[in-house]
Amino acid sequence: MSKGGETKQSFYEILEVSKDASAEEIRKSYRKLALKYHPDRNPGNKEAEEKFKQISHAYECISDPDKRKTYDRYGEEGLNQQGGFHNAEDIFSSFFSNFGGDDDGGGFGGFFGGMGGGRRQKSGPSRTRDVVFNLSVPLKEYYTGKERKLKITKQVICDQCTGTGAKANAKKGEVNCTECKGRGIVMEVQQRGPGFISQTQRPCTKCRGKGKSIAKEDQCTKCKGDKVVEEKKVITVQVDKGMEEGQRVSFYGESDQAPGATSGDLIVTLVNKPPEENSEEALWDRHQTDLIYKKKIPLSQALTGWSFILEHLDGRKILLKGESTDVIKPGDVRIIENEGMPRYKSPFEKGNLYIVFEVEFPTFEQIKAVREDLKKALPKVEEIAKAQGMEEKIGKVTKLGASSEEGRSKKKNNGAGGGKKRRGGAGSEEEYIEQGERQEEQGGQCAHQ
Repeated sequence: MSKGGETKQSFYEILEVSKDASAEEIRKSYRKLALKYHPDRNPGNKEAEEKFKQISHAYECISDPDKRKTYDRYGEEGLNQQGGFHNAEDIFSSFFSNFGGDDDGGGFGGFFGGMGGGRRQKSGPSRTRDVVFNLSVPLKEYYTGKERKLKITKQVICDQCTGTGAKANAKKGEVNCTECKGRGIVMEVQQRGPGFISQTQRPCTKCRGKGKSIAKEDQCTKCKGDKVVEEKKVITVQVDKGMEEGQRVSFYGESDQAPGATSGDLIVTLVNKPPEENSEEALWDRHQTDLIYKKKIPLSQALTGWSFILEHLDGRKILLKGESTDVIKPGDVRIIENEGMPRYKSPFEKGNLYIVFEVEFPTFEQIKAVREDLKKALPKVEEIAKAQGMEEKIGKVTKLGASSEEGRSKKKNNGAGGGKKRRGGAGSEEEYIEQGERQEEQGGQCAHQ
C-alpha cells in the first residue's frame, strides 16, 4: 500500500483488500490493522493515529452493504451526501464488543491490559448526539433542484459564562447535587401491596440528571446554570436534481454544543411533500427515475387521434401527438423516452415519462342528435335475443350517483390521511423558510455536562 502519494487511496486500498472482498475478509483486515495502528499501541505517533482514523472510516463505509453499494457507484462523495458517520473510537469499541472473542484469542482487553470483555474506556472528549430535521420537498424541486432554507433550533455554549454555568465572581461554582449526591439519578421506593415493595430510578429533577448543580445565587444570569442556551438558526440545504425521499444532507459538527464535548452532526432528511388536491402537480407521480403523468382526453380524441401540450415540471412546454390510427382505451399508456427524472449525480441522464390516459365519455344529451349515426359508424353489435322464461328489468337499473361517488372518494381520502393538516403555507418561493422539527439519532453517544 502506497504512503504519501498524491493519488487518494480507495477504502479498499486503505483496508488492504480487493474490491470484491467478502464481508469476512474486510472484517479480518480491519481487526488486524486497527490493532496495529491503535493510538494506545502507538502513543504520541500522529501518523499512526491518522492511519487508525482512516482505517476506521473505511471499515464503517464498506462493511455496511448499503453504504458499500453507494461507494462503489458514486464514490466517497455519494456517502458524504448521506452523512451519519461515527468517530474511530466508537467504531473500534463497537467492533470489539461484538467480535472481540474470535481469531487471535481474547478480545481487545487481551491486547491492552484487560479492559472488561473487550470494551475499552473512551479516550478524548465525548460527542453530542446527531440531530435530525425533516425537510419536505415537492416533486418539482426533486426534478429541477433547489436551494432551500430550513429554520432550526440548537443548543450552543453560553457566551456569557463560557460554559461554566456560573457567574464570574461565584463563591462555590459547580458542586455535587445535594438531592442525588452527584449520581444524576434518584431511587424511588413504592409500596405495591402487602409485603411487596418496588424500587425504580429516575433522573434527578433538581440537577436534571447532571449530578452537578450551582447555587442559585451563583448561577449565570443568561443560561441559569445550564451552561448552554437555545439558538435559532437558518441553514441552507441544497436539494440536488434526482434526489429522492429518505436521502440525507449532513452538516458536520452542527449539532448541539456541550462543554467538554465535540458537536455531533446535523442531518437533514428529505421527505415528500404531498401536492395540493386537484392541482396540476397532483397529476404527476414518480417511480425511481421514471415519471408518470395522468392525462384525461375526450372520447373524440381517443378515437380519431390525440394531441395536447404538456407543461413539464421545469416549465418547458412539449407538444405530444399520437398517430391518427392510435386509438386510446381507458388506462392505455404511452412512453416518452428521456423525459423522466434526472438521475442523481448524473442529471443529464433521465428516465422515461409514462402518459397514462383516462378517456372522458360524453353524456347522453351531448350525443343525442348523432346517436343513430354513431350506431352506423361504430362496429355492429349483435342483438341480444330474449330466451324463454328470462326475467326482464328494462329501465330498472339504478345508476351510482355523483353524490355516492363523492362519498366514496372522501372516505378513501380520509382513510389515507387526506384530512391531515400540512405544514407550510403560501408565500414567495425565495422567501419560504421551513420550520424544522428535530429528533435525535438513536444509539448515539450523549455528552455529559
